[in-house]
Amino acid sequence: MPPIGKDFKVDKNHPFIEYEAITQQVVNPQTNQPEDVIIGYSPKLTGLTPEIISNGDLATLMSFYQQNQDKMTENEKVYMQARIEASTEIDRLRNKAYADIAEGRQPETQTPSNQNGYLGYADIKSPGIQTSGNGCWSVAYSLLLKSRGVDLSQDIIRGWRPDQTKQNLTDQQKLNAQGEIAAANQRMNSDEINNIPENADLLTQVLPNTSMKTIEAVPIFMSDIQVDGKNPTAEEAKAIKEKYIEQSVTLFKKSVTRALTEDHSPVAVTKNGHYMTITGISEDGSRIRCEDTLQATAEERTRYIKIEDFVKDAMEEKEVIDKSTDPPTKKTIFPTGFGMTWLSDIKVPEYDKRNIQHISGRQDEKDYIDADEDGNLEIKILTENKDYSAYGKPTAGQIEGKGLNIPVVMDLNVLPGKTVTSKSQKNSSYRMGSYDSYYPNKVYYLKDPTLSRNRQNGQYQINPDLAPSIRRFKRKAVQARKNGYPYEQAVQFLQEDYVRVRDYILNDQNISSRFNDPNLRNDLDAAFMNDPIGYSISLSDDLVNNLGLQQKMQGLPNNFVATLRNLDKKVDDAIAHNYKGQFLDTFLREDVTKLWDIITADPYLSREYSGIKDTFNQNFTANPAQFTKAFINDTIEVFELGGLRRSQTLGSIKDTKLMMDMRWRALNPDGGPGTLSPDQRKDMLAEIVALSEIQARKMMKGDKNPQTTTRELSDLTEKVKTDKAFNQMIANGNDVKLAKLRDTKKLKSSLISSIKLVKSERDYDISSHRKLTQKRCKFLAARFEEAGAGKNDREFDSTLESIRYISATQNASSQEVMQCVNNVKEYISDKMNARGADRTKWGLCMMFLKETMPRKEFEDYCRQINVSRGVENKPSSAKYVSPEMFGYKKEPVRCALAETKHRLLEGKGTERDYAAIIAMRTKFDYVGFLDGEKTFEKEADRRKYIKETEKVLASPEFKRFMKEVPDDQKKALLVGECDGLVNYRTILPPVAQTQTVQKNQPQNRQKPTQPATSPQL
Repeated sequence: MPPIGKDFKVDKNHPFIEYEAITQQVVNPQTNQPEDVIIGYSPKLTGLTPEIISNGDLATLMSFYQQNQDKMTENEKVYMQARIEASTEIDRLRNKAYADIAEGRQPETQTPSNQNGYLGYADIKSPGIQTSGNGCWSVAYSLLLKSRGVDLSQDIIRGWRPDQTKQNLTDQQKLNAQGEIAAANQRMNSDEINNIPENADLLTQVLPNTSMKTIEAVPIFMSDIQVDGKNPTAEEAKAIKEKYIEQSVTLFKKSVTRALTEDHSPVAVTKNGHYMTITGISEDGSRIRCEDTLQATAEERTRYIKIEDFVKDAMEEKEVIDKSTDPPTKKTIFPTGFGMTWLSDIKVPEYDKRNIQHISGRQDEKDYIDADEDGNLEIKILTENKDYSAYGKPTAGQIEGKGLNIPVVMDLNVLPGKTVTSKSQKNSSYRMGSYDSYYPNKVYYLKDPTLSRNRQNGQYQINPDLAPSIRRFKRKAVQARKNGYPYEQAVQFLQEDYVRVRDYILNDQNISSRFNDPNLRNDLDAAFMNDPIGYSISLSDDLVNNLGLQQKMQGLPNNFVATLRNLDKKVDDAIAHNYKGQFLDTFLREDVTKLWDIITADPYLSREYSGIKDTFNQNFTANPAQFTKAFINDTIEVFELGGLRRSQTLGSIKDTKLMMDMRWRALNPDGGPGTLSPDQRKDMLAEIVALSEIQARKMMKGDKNPQTTTRELSDLTEKVKTDKAFNQMIANGNDVKLAKLRDTKKLKSSLISSIKLVKSERDYDISSHRKLTQKRCKFLAARFEEAGAGKNDREFDSTLESIRYISATQNASSQEVMQCVNNVKEYISDKMNARGADRTKWGLCMMFLKETMPRKEFEDYCRQINVSRGVENKPSSAKYVSPEMFGYKKEPVRCALAETKHRLLEGKGTERDYAAIIAMRTKFDYVGFLDGEKTFEKEADRRKYIKETEKVLASPEFKRFMKEVPDDQKKALLVGECDGLVNYRTILPPVAQTQTVQKNQPQNRQKPTQPATSPQL
């Protein structure tokens, strides 16, 4: 949330981009009408690429900006400038850190001092307020680094990205983790929710020999506790909770004291989604001094908080008096727990003593870490805890380090003479949370002679052209060996590239010093002339291994190979159809330009094709098809891309329907489909699907007797075989059943059903809000269990198990979530008109569905209930079901607003969500929900909210707003407390005009204009 006060200003340069939903139109089986279905999210890019927004390498960023800035929008230019500015500063600090280590200097740390009764670091203060809406984490991070003498501003931290080129993941692993990788990129490239632990790799860039510690503590869930095998009484529960708070306070005090006095680090602490930085603790250990970046003035930013109050606010339900009601009412705020993060130095010996002195972190972690003589760190992760670690997830952007996790537990035996146990832990130990340590993959020994540095100015960076030059040099040497070049030809073929690499060695003091050869130039030349091919390969390998360039030697850009393949197909078509003149030039030009853009943006490809582009353009103009074909053939040979072409010709042309009939017959030999192998059935079913698609496309274009080529069929068949929906359709023996159908229409119908199922499963991904969903499902499970099973309540146990499964499973898949939703739907289908206890359980189940179903699906589900009850157009009826009916009565209205706003910003919201925010602000703003703790606890308040939401939805102005105002302008109105959205009528464009709303500009908080009762919609 934006800071409090009028002097709030946003970043000069925002390192953020906008994301949009990816939709696909499908037919709704209930309404038989086409609808847009969200199938994913993607960044809105014009001149940027998905690869560049996840790349943290400075040379790559600068090269890309120089080559592509003319294609970028103004916002994208601002984004790239912020990214380059951040990478440049971090590179400078990294080089300084390496130079310091090479000279034997440790990071600067302070000794805690006592000032005004507080032990800590009084001079560590926030330089100002946070300069982005959700930037509190970056300010806290900057203060942690400041404790080690690293001055890194909050906007530079937000502009940092990990170097994704170092991801040690296979293509399959990347494919499996696409959602998690995309979520990490979205987290880093949008000013939404972010945190310090997931950005721990930044630490390796500016403080290489430093670790990071994190403690996360959660509230106790009494539904998980038993006393002598039974649910605790109120008195027993009170005693257990009091002990839990006492233990939590002790954990908090010990952790803060340890961080400040032993690790000499301030502590970034988070509660209710907001970071503050603890810089001191009182002498008696009862209070903390912290920096809060929400406050506008320096005096207000330094706060003094009682530890017990802080912990209770985070750990126990808080009952407050709401004076905005008449008469005043009591309400409860539910706890969320707290998190703490700080830095700890790794003690690294000098290079010459590395074999007799070992590196060490904290004394209590010495048995878990070890390093080899090159500084590569090994973390002996405890097997039973490895799934809980907050660190070391490459798919989440943590590439340079790994995590060590130790559970934080409490002994539940606090009631004399009674046995207190945890249902989930199956014993008397209750897991309060986790203690995580982040360690870099590599540490650097002091006075390491091989450490990258420049003795003249204390900075060192490998020339960005070195790696591409080495890669080309080795590629040509391998090619010369493969082709059996004789000595003279080999020297001539390799000499230019050898001289380039040799000069890099001689001109870089860091690299040349590694050879320890006073006559290096002559010795290099002699070795090359003695064995040009063999020495070129061995020299390349030695440089790559010693300079750590392995990642830069692998693979070609995915879009390069794909673009080359597409261009190859188009050239074949052009030659086959004898295209000529301007039409031929236009036909090929777009793909040729795209291919050269990829080449010039990639350091290695640009080195390989250096000086060729002008010649290519001249020859292309003279003879486009033939010269492009020759260019592609040379490229395939150079990079050994023989697999790029499945067929060198268009192949024979055959009747599409005849080919389908042939495959159906082949699928059903005399012994039946079961006599064929699974691969044979899969191939033929895939070909039938491909043929039917080709037939449909050509018939839509007016071709009454569609023909197809073997090349067309081969290309589309390969795509079908890798399609998830197709493979899901033929799984578990369904391929045999489908083969027996001998009916293409039924096969396509099965595939459409499978596609819908896959898309639905995708929408059931709860990973982005898993913790909140699990917390709420634990609450629902406890209440559902309390309600108990009624008569003929046979599905009670399975329904309870479904709710519990979501609450307890760390990584529930989309399919598992969907199955649990379907189980709960079946249970409540016969309880639509229930009363009493069944009515309570029905409401709890509806709350569960609201938490786990995609928002639009849940709204449709409520609509179907209203249709079945005959009240679809009667929102005032007692039988009418509104999505807003279901929520946590004691949850503050401001929290409901924040959650709805976040859903819209993520692209997962609906039209109803916009209406709900307007209704909340309209009906509750004047009773102080922005500054107080107003809830929907009273049924009358919730009914008022529901009625207002329906009123907004029915408003002609609102319908026009949703239809005419672009999505990015709608999202711009969600800044702060959504003042712009409440006054949405003021920005409705005149007929046939569009009014631009400036995004990312703070709006002064103002009350919505209100007539005597409420706005007229």
